Amino acid sequence: IQFRTCMAGENYQESTKTCIRCQPGMYSFSVEKPCVQCEVGGECLGGSDVIVQNGFWRAKSNSTLIHKCTSNKTCLSHETNRCQDGHIGPLCRKCDIYGNSTEHRIKYTFKDMRTCVPCNQYAKYIPSGIFWFIFQTLGMLFVVYFTDKNASLLIDSHSSEQTIKTLTYGNAILKMIMNYFQLLTIIAGTSSELSQYINQIVTTDNTFPYGAFVAMLNCTPFGYSDKIPYFFYNFILYVVQMIAKYFVLFFITILLGLPSKKKNKFALKIALLFVVYFNHTTGLTKIVLSMFNCRHLDDDYEGMLLDLDFKCNTPEHRLYVIIAGVLAFIILLALPLFLLIKLYKMRTKLEQEEKLNKYSYIYREFKQEFYYWEIFRLYLKLVLIMFGVVKISNFMFKSFILLLIFFIYYNVLEKYQPFKVRKLQELENLSVKIYCITIFLVCLVEFSENLFISNFCYVVIIGLNGAYLYLISKKLLSDYYNRFLKKSVERLLAKKSENTNQVEMSSVKALENGTTKEKSKNDTNRPLDKKWNSICLLYTSPSPRDS
Repeated sequence: IQFRTCMAGENYQESTKTCIRCQPGMYSFSVEKPCVQCEVGGECLGGSDVIVQNGFWRAKSNSTLIHKCTSNKTCLSHETNRCQDGHIGPLCRKCDIYGNSTEHRIKYTFKDMRTCVPCNQYAKYIPSGIFWFIFQTLGMLFVVYFTDKNASLLIDSHSSEQTIKTLTYGNAILKMIMNYFQLLTIIAGTSSELSQYINQIVTTDNTFPYGAFVAMLNCTPFGYSDKIPYFFYNFILYVVQMIAKYFVLFFITILLGLPSKKKNKFALKIALLFVVYFNHTTGLTKIVLSMFNCRHLDDDYEGMLLDLDFKCNTPEHRLYVIIAGVLAFIILLALPLFLLIKLYKMRTKLEQEEKLNKYSYIYREFKQEFYYWEIFRLYLKLVLIMFGVVKISNFMFKSFILLLIFFIYYNVLEKYQPFKVRKLQELENLSVKIYCITIFLVCLVEFSENLFISNFCYVVIIGLNGAYLYLISKKLLSDYYNRFLKKSVERLLAKKSENTNQVEMSSVKALENGTTKEKSKNDTNRPLDKKWNSICLLYTSPSPRDS
């Protein structure tokens, strides 16, 4: 009699000389290893039978690593990895832009970070992309337009400190709004739960209009080609849209009659370059630094965080790491450092017209001795991004580091008070407090298993940040109204009042002219009246005979 050997999912029991199958709720993929508790996201039926639950993914049927997907709807329950229609790749994170995953070969593209939609249905999402493109472009256009106008006015009103504060207030608030969205994106990116909600709106690597631009391009013959890695394709498109936005802004400013002086055309080009650079550095940095970051998907496989299909620790990956290192050095170190040295050398001449036209976007709202503060804030965002994309498995430790950085920044703000206007200083301090509260609530969302607590934290996060954005937007609109619309309304009302006065004066003059003519007519007729009265008196007087 011959007995079979134990199979996967069974353990040999020496006492009974038998193979014991793993009980439901436990599993084993090797005869040599004992049965272990089922992993989170898996449903163990006993032996080696493990089914992945909805919202989870694993590389192979015998993989011990089960990963949580970005969305519960994209990863479907199966023995290995089954994705929703249109979703492909590790964790079902990519869209099937070639139509290979469906029976009718329907092409899919991104709707947002979590959802793929058929290309023939994408047209209804284009207005959102157009809206965000206009919103971002108008924001930068306002900054450039008023920077040019303010530079001219500041030269004329250099002696008035109040004028300087008034002219810098609105532009500074607009920059603070953009900066706030960027930092909120970084904070949201630290949490896989929260990023599902916030990153749809403000994330830097798949947001409108950039995400909409990539999504639309994927549905055309000019879309992604597998000749280059998808993450590098994303990087190239991000740089292209930065360059396109620069030329769009330059074309619009020329149409608006900027610069106000022809000799400042080169200065306008420099100012536009700074506006585009400072508003896209965080997104570009996130893409570049993510090239260094890999995710462990299986025992023998690591995929690049930006493109999990791209295997790490290969010669091709090392080549792209070198490229990313060079780009990181240029973007993160060389350009800001060069700018800082440039500002330091001309720190005593920053109020000159030429310097204001070129560089006032960087230092206008800060006191003269803190001309470098915008670059300091840039480095703060870069450090936060580094901790956001770096491979730290302990979420609590990562959150502690972020809180520590914001705590240090808040104390530096309180000590040095770099802003010229007190209200700007208060708004910056308030934003840092909200960042810290948001990080704390993100920790609760990440670790809480209570649905009520998670939903409550979501409501507080959205309400708190929404209230701050409402407050700062209200101040921005109020400032622009007081500076421009109010004057226009006052001029219009003054002109209307002047026209009304002219009409009244014309009426009075007409009345006076009418009275004068009547009087002169009466004076002309007065001798005839005397003669007529004499005749009447003659005929009406009694005769002597009557008397």
